Amino acid sequence: MRWCTSNFICRFLHRHTLAISAFFIILVCVNQVLHFKRSASPTCYQIVSPFISIQSNHTHNVNNNRSFSSNDAKAIPPAIHWSQGRLDNRRMLKIYEWVWAGSLWEELMNRFNVCLATQGSIDRIASIGEVSEKWLGPISLAVYIRTSDEWIILNLFNIYMQRCSALFTQTVSIHVAVPVNYEPMNSPNDSSRFEFSPWYDHPCGQPSEFLSLLMKKLLPDGIDQGALYPQNHMRNIARKTCTTSWVFMTDVDIIPRPNSSLLLQEFYESPSSKCSKCAFVIPVYELERSARYPETKRQLIDYANSGLARQFHLKIYRFGHWATNYSMWVSTYIEEGPVQISHMVDPRMNHYEPFYVSSDVIPAHDERFIGYGFTRSSQVLEARVTGWKFLVLTPIFAIHWGLQTPQSLRQPILRTPQQIAQIRMRGYSFGANPRKSQNSHNHIVYTDFVAELMAKKNISVARHRKKSIQQQRKDLRNLRTG
Repeated sequence: MRWCTSNFICRFLHRHTLAISAFFIILVCVNQVLHFKRSASPTCYQIVSPFISIQSNHTHNVNNNRSFSSNDAKAIPPAIHWSQGRLDNRRMLKIYEWVWAGSLWEELMNRFNVCLATQGSIDRIASIGEVSEKWLGPISLAVYIRTSDEWIILNLFNIYMQRCSALFTQTVSIHVAVPVNYEPMNSPNDSSRFEFSPWYDHPCGQPSEFLSLLMKKLLPDGIDQGALYPQNHMRNIARKTCTTSWVFMTDVDIIPRPNSSLLLQEFYESPSSKCSKCAFVIPVYELERSARYPETKRQLIDYANSGLARQFHLKIYRFGHWATNYSMWVSTYIEEGPVQISHMVDPRMNHYEPFYVSSDVIPAHDERFIGYGFTRSSQVLEARVTGWKFLVLTPIFAIHWGLQTPQSLRQPILRTPQQIAQIRMRGYSFGANPRKSQNSHNHIVYTDFVAELMAKKNISVARHRKKSIQQQRKDLRNLRTG
């Protein structure tokens, strides 16, 4: 130390030891981050694809280790003949099926008896990565796009997911619907919109951040929140492209319990599932974003008891899932085991809109319902009227990230005068919730729908509800005993 007093360098190092150490630590961290961004990680998520053995024997091998460069922009979008899409029954949409097919789709259709059918608009599809990670089976995704910019976003997001997730590449097939007056761009490279370098080197494992980046770049004004979204069209498209015996119909932001496809596969082969007109309800919970995804039913119940989880849409429209009877579900068959029937859905259900798995012969979703309101409940009503029973399964479940409130669903703050003008032209006041107007319109459609349904079946809703609870319990006992 005495030597240090006469040496300038030694004195400097001795006095600033902590600062120098912190500088080198920061330098190492920055280097690691840059190395992570440069690396072409083969996976986005923690779960390794269980279908690698199938993939190795498949003629189409996905190279998830290669990195994409700006030259790959020339490969998008895929060649689609926009004039060759089929029209829906109401001639509102053009539908293009199998725009992208999962690389193992044919093998998965032969291997599984249940397929997940889901749908969403371009701003909601980031959840599909987590859905494929949890589901571990075939997924049919229907995406609605309104403009050529949204089409570009879908292409870039698909390339990102194929680069980062083997499960997505193998199990997800994508179908597209566009408005009948959709105007495609003239050529793939006729716009500077493709000159967007971050898309090909964005780190894996960040689909939400990547999609947000694309939206800000290509849709700076955002999506018109007042525009009508054809939910039931998209549900029917996703469902009809699943060729399995059973279909699990969801929205794209509903995340199933890990390994749900195999759990339902085992239940499908059990005697309890042998019912030609039974729909099996899977309870859905909202989950606080700060919580970890529950691995078991007991953990989910603990979350609910502590306020971190609750019935789906409890604060939005509690009657939509009230008939599932969550109180009974949390009190029966809590321990882990094979999927089985927990209980019969309350027969007094009204405006019921569960997520369920069933055979594909269940009535389709009525496509007169556009936008928000009565889209699922109308289909459930028609199923009930035609003799379908709804039974709740356990210990399987699904979650939706975030505890939703009416405020969280309101019209977001408008950022441009153009958006304000669009909303006012549609009949909404500034800051109003477009869902209310859509719901009011669909209520009128629902009234006509119920009248037509009852006349066609020559029955009344009141008479249909009079079936005794004792008879429902008898049906349940027969299912359990096989």
